[in-house]
Amino acid sequence: MTDHLMRSVLIVEDDEGLRTTLQRVLKRHGYRTFGVKSAEEALDLLSKHLEVHVIITDMLLPGMDGLQLLAEVKEQWPNIEVVVMTGYATVRNAVASIKQGAFDYLTKPFDQSELLSVLDKIFNMRRLMTRVEELETLLKGGPLVGKSKKFLEVVERAKAVAKTEIPLLIMGESGTGKEVLARFIHRQSTRSAGPFVPVNCSAIPRDLFESELFGHKKGAFTGAIRDALGLFRSAEGGTLFLDEIAEMPLELQPKLLRAIESRRIRPVGSTEEIPINVRIIAATNQDIRQAVESGQFRQDLYYRFVVTLVIPPLRERPEDIPLLVHHILEKLNKIYRRQVRRVEHQAMEALMRYPWPGNVRELENVLEGLFAFGLSETISLRDLPPHLREYHRFRMPKPRSLKEMEKEWILQVLEQTGWNKVQAARMLQISRATLYRKLKEYGLT
Repeated sequence: MTDHLMRSVLIVEDDEGLRTTLQRVLKRHGYRTFGVKSAEEALDLLSKHLEVHVIITDMLLPGMDGLQLLAEVKEQWPNIEVVVMTGYATVRNAVASIKQGAFDYLTKPFDQSELLSVLDKIFNMRRLMTRVEELETLLKGGPLVGKSKKFLEVVERAKAVAKTEIPLLIMGESGTGKEVLARFIHRQSTRSAGPFVPVNCSAIPRDLFESELFGHKKGAFTGAIRDALGLFRSAEGGTLFLDEIAEMPLELQPKLLRAIESRRIRPVGSTEEIPINVRIIAATNQDIRQAVESGQFRQDLYYRFVVTLVIPPLRERPEDIPLLVHHILEKLNKIYRRQVRRVEHQAMEALMRYPWPGNVRELENVLEGLFAFGLSETISLRDLPPHLREYHRFRMPKPRSLKEMEKEWILQVLEQTGWNKVQAARMLQISRATLYRKLKEYGLT
């Protein structure tokens, strides 16, 4: 048996000889073991944050018995699996323990192969569950990662509006993480216990859009053989995320507007409106204002999205790339059972200089591709695809004088403040007199 590092088993048995034997067997097969003679001692150890994955407990113990211990463990530490040991006379109690949450039971006397088989099942199940969670995390994007000023400003705004009920519009290029941000807002909101229902508006056939969104009654159209809830009611009590909303058919946009304003929908084929309790977050990779001007998107619907959050593309925040790389590597290491921990300086340089037209999604795809071809513990420049390696050869800009850098920084701050010199001086942390002098010195009038 292999791969038992950090697999911890606590044995609760008042028979010292049996307890010692079980510990010796499990240690020989690579498990880390702890042994106590009572349920009270076991609970005391667990309350001190002892890391335990499985408890093997006798049914009959002095003081608190095995069933009582099982109940306490499942209430306080539900992720710990419990295996009950019992004699023939108490098999009925062992069966009852399964109903109360025990993983399995062993009837004394049992041989070591039975015990090891049960533990194998437990850890195989845990491994599968962990892998599912990791894959879901990878697919859903996980936490927001970045340290650049532009990125952190978006995150702070997202936190501020998360507690409200106002409809939101998230704008950003493909691959910037619009759904990740939407899920973050949902988790931060009072609706976090409710469902998060994502829908890609560009993927729904035009003639099915209304029924997909609002549901339909049986017989409403050919093929409607039963009632359908629709996406709005599927998101009841939670958040409906409408990705690529600019692709929504123009004729359906007034119905969406009415649903947002009235909090009521009418399924296709129904004469009655149904109240809904849903928060709307929409997203687009298009310039929505241009779509409004061209008549492809209704102005009144656009204005109904009270707050707009714009995610900057990755090329505008290269300082976030090292953080993103290491975050993605952590996820991929868990999924592929690897230990890729380090990126050589030249490789990271190339990653930071490349413009990433596909943004974070492209970065994830590139790194996952490296795992597919097999990697050592370090990613070097030669591991990267050829089109990325070329960016390491780009020459860095020639060093500039402090005066040139100061002039550029003052100009950036002035543009950021709309040439408001009072605000600019405050941001630069200099006096207005000093600012006017430098403006004159650099010819910035």
